[in-house]
Amino acid sequence: MKKSGTKSAWSRELSPAERLANLNRQFAGLKLEDYTRKYTDRSETCKCKEPSVEELEEIFVDMKKFDESSRKINCSCCGYNTCRDMAIAIFNGFNHKDNCIHYLKDLVEEKAALTEVMTGLPNAEGMNVFIAQKKSDQTLTSFNAFYFNLRNVGLLNRRFGKKETDQILVRYARTVADFAEEEECVGRLSGDNFMALIHKERSEEFLKLLEGVEVEARHGGKEIPVVIQAVTGCLCIDESHQDSASIIGMCTTALNEAKNTKKVPYLYATPEMSDMVFRQKQIVDEFPRALAEGEFKAYYQPKVDTTTNEIVGAEALVRWIHEGKLIPPDEFVPILEMDGSICKLDFHIFESVCKDIQKWSKEGIKPVRISTNFSRKNLSDSSFSSRIEETLEKYEVPREYIEVEITETTSEEETGLLSKFITDMHDANIMMAIDDFGTGYSSLNLLRDFPADVLKIDKSFIDQHTNTERDNVVLANIAKMAKELNMKVITEGVERWDQVEFLRGINVNLVQGFLFDKPMPEDTFEERLRTRIYPQESRASSEK
Repeated sequence: MKKSGTKSAWSRELSPAERLANLNRQFAGLKLEDYTRKYTDRSETCKCKEPSVEELEEIFVDMKKFDESSRKINCSCCGYNTCRDMAIAIFNGFNHKDNCIHYLKDLVEEKAALTEVMTGLPNAEGMNVFIAQKKSDQTLTSFNAFYFNLRNVGLLNRRFGKKETDQILVRYARTVADFAEEEECVGRLSGDNFMALIHKERSEEFLKLLEGVEVEARHGGKEIPVVIQAVTGCLCIDESHQDSASIIGMCTTALNEAKNTKKVPYLYATPEMSDMVFRQKQIVDEFPRALAEGEFKAYYQPKVDTTTNEIVGAEALVRWIHEGKLIPPDEFVPILEMDGSICKLDFHIFESVCKDIQKWSKEGIKPVRISTNFSRKNLSDSSFSSRIEETLEKYEVPREYIEVEITETTSEEETGLLSKFITDMHDANIMMAIDDFGTGYSSLNLLRDFPADVLKIDKSFIDQHTNTERDNVVLANIAKMAKELNMKVITEGVERWDQVEFLRGINVNLVQGFLFDKPMPEDTFEERLRTRIYPQESRASSEK
């Protein structure tokens, strides 16, 4: 058996430089034949104490060898017949686990699984492990948690390009991580979202840092200083927050409140937010059962040509019916979006739509084109396009009856994925619509860069009781540009006849809104398809 002590070149007490020096000394003057191994039976002169089953099990666990196959490896690299022999040597003090090649490999793989590749910071799972460790050693309540989102990364992408923006984020991550002390942790969860656990007494100083971190951007052979600001959701961790799910949930809620409601650089979570986090967890936990039991339904809101008042299409919208009660989409969609479960829901509704179209066709009811919504989360799925096509083929739905809607994106990465997806849909003869146009800052870029077939104007353009001349000019020119690019234009949220008259005046005749109908279940919409025409000047629907 090997013996390892402080004189060994592989002693754990030596630095890499000292190990190299020892090796150089040991191998100085050796010839090739000196490397030939010579084995001598020394079994009678080297006695070892045999560990008990429990003692051996403890060593195996410490070596990260949890199953029998990992304990029976014949590894010449370690110099033992089996891992059991090495474990016995470790028990007798002749070796240590750091000399086990497989143990070191496991450590490297474990470290990689917990590390975000680009920045080298802990990833989401790495943060979970750190939180679990602090809970285990009972120091978790000495920390505050911070979930922070960087401002204007999209602008950096457009100014410097994605490659340099990635390097800017790496420099940013390094600067923020340098602030952290040994027992603190800064991680990158995804994209421009970071998280940190900082000791309570240093929290104010950390928030001051996040107000503006200056890093260098390299562009055109020059170094340009860039200040990156963040919006932060904060949590003062106490005994009620003892797992990563509740901590991240509270921080995320505070971040959303700071970013979207309060419009402040940071906000601490309050006890009232606990109810929101509990509800979020409840929805995430309930989702698989509700999906399996068919509680999520496709409701249809007609699209109407105002020149004839005829139904020419519809949008499929998700509704959750639980124990006879309707749960509003605003309550569960954003939560499932964050959780990632929204992708399963999207395809569930899409499949429901395809089933309904197949049913109407068999019953002799001519379908109209149905638009279905897909979250941008789907864009990262390489099989996204093919799954849509496979579903259409499964239910034998002609392509003319389907339109795919995706909300405009401001993320540089998502922009590239969206462009590819639109191309895939066009290659498959499936119409594409950009939903909620006008709610993001990249709108004109979308008109220029993406060959979508339909532009859905957000209701915010027409929901004022009195449109100003500027509003009218902007909307009229957007409609004109879209049509010149061979795009159909439809306006959402139409509730009044004066809005219809205004839209007619700028040659926008396709509308969707409560003026004609609210979203309705499949059987009610089927009745609408049988008649298809609304009374010419009926205002009854607008009073619903």
